[in-house]
Amino acid sequence: MNFEEMLNASEKSVVGKELLPVGTLRKQQIDGKYKNIVAIRQDLADNSSFCASLQEDQQYTSRLNMAQQMHYEFTSTVSGSCELGLEAGSYQTLEHVLRDDPSVVARKGFMDDFTQQLMDAANRLHQDGVFYWCFAPKNILLAKGSSRPMLLCHGSLFKPTDLAAIYQGIENFVAPEVMQTGRGDARSDVYSLGMLLQKIYENGDMPMGMKAVVKKAVSEDPKARYATVEAMSTDLKKRNSMRQSLLVSLAALAVTLLCVVVYFDVTPQTEKIDFVEQTFQQDNDEDWFGDENFDPEAELAGDPDSANVDGDTLFTKDEKKRLDEYQAKAEDIFKKQFERQADRILSKVYSNERMGAEEKVFVAGSKQLMEELIQQQTKLGDEAGLSPERTGQLANDIINRLTREKQKSLSKKGIQK
Repeated sequence: MNFEEMLNASEKSVVGKELLPVGTLRKQQIDGKYKNIVAIRQDLADNSSFCASLQEDQQYTSRLNMAQQMHYEFTSTVSGSCELGLEAGSYQTLEHVLRDDPSVVARKGFMDDFTQQLMDAANRLHQDGVFYWCFAPKNILLAKGSSRPMLLCHGSLFKPTDLAAIYQGIENFVAPEVMQTGRGDARSDVYSLGMLLQKIYENGDMPMGMKAVVKKAVSEDPKARYATVEAMSTDLKKRNSMRQSLLVSLAALAVTLLCVVVYFDVTPQTEKIDFVEQTFQQDNDEDWFGDENFDPEAELAGDPDSANVDGDTLFTKDEKKRLDEYQAKAEDIFKKQFERQADRILSKVYSNERMGAEEKVFVAGSKQLMEELIQQQTKLGDEAGLSPERTGQLANDIINRLTREKQKSLSKKGIQK
């Protein structure tokens, strides 16, 4: 049995299949080892212009040093079929991943990394004047367990007359001008990337920042799209950053509002009291004082330090001084203890994980932490013997200061979603 016959001998040697635009990806056992093979569709293999373009693409990719590029070797058999021998590894199409494990989109960091790597790859191709044309899920490979996209054949290196056959069934991922004329530029790849993101989020909630970017990217008019993929990537990062800043502001507002609510809930409400002045007849003055010889100055004479006549209480100055010192110490203890607890709780609010969550999850989680903050305020205030209104004032000052510090810290880190 010769080499060609061995490759095509039996389906028993084939493990799994992935449908790509140009053919079928499969693992085939050769000499006891499994290799990744793409069997080119026979209708394309019979097309001489396509095969010539495929060889040109293979030569280009062999020189391309890019982590997102799948390298391969082009071979043709005596029987007239063509095959691509791919790099070693275990690969699936993005279409396969989205079908079997759609929750991968919600996995933390997956989409951010996947999208950025795809845009970086497109930018690198554009530096060489090469365009991918079709970022359809079945035209992108992923190593199992990885978020790194792998590209195969580049549409702009094929003859315009071959494109309709290559992208049969996935034409909607290709820019209209490319399908009509076989030509395009960076704006055409911008369109295809936008269509891909639209497809990925068709059954889920697309992030707010991404919606506006995708809408512009998939415009039918090329001039209305981003001029480059780099411009698209920059705008997406900017909008994600704005969304992050909005979440930070909402968190700060939520903390402030909760503190205000707590303050007014625990502060006793005073009621207006109308005092009625009691009048006395001049004739009863002597009866009122009880003694016509009553001398106010004589009765109140004595040590000038013995009474606090300037205040509303009858505490001595020494007693009032001791009370003020106790109050100051109690407040100092409360501030130190509450600041430690507030810093711990607010650090959970202003964390990468929480700030990167969806709005509903963020609000629900933050509400629980704010309730914990209120409990600590009440507990420590009672232990310090301070009034609820005073603890509310002190806690509000501490929370506002810590919130400003954490906002500045997040801004410096430049947290992205």
